[in-house]
Amino acid sequence: MTEALTQTHIIELIGVLGFSFYAGSYFLVSIGRMNSEELRYYVCKGLGAICILISLSMSFNLGSFLIQVFFIVISGIGIAKRLGVSKSAASAPLDHV
Repeated sequence: MTEALTQTHIIELIGVLGFSFYAGSYFLVSIGRMNSEELRYYVCKGLGAICILISLSMSFNLGSFLIQVFFIVISGIGIAKRLGVSKSAASAPLDHV
């Protein structure tokens, strides 16, 4: 008997995807394949938090909600900082002799 994906299943899968972003980025930093100062680290953390936040719509938990909002805010700051550094470095004049 096959069961169609229900909204509950989809929300659970989104939560698992969020876990994958968190655990995957942490693992990659741990083995030296990603640097915690990279833009993609903050993107992974932000996407993980958004996915977990969506999954909380199924079963709300205040503590988990607060930590996800915290991670979204911190990730946004990290992403903005890295994009700002990239833009300013790219637009800086080169000194040619």
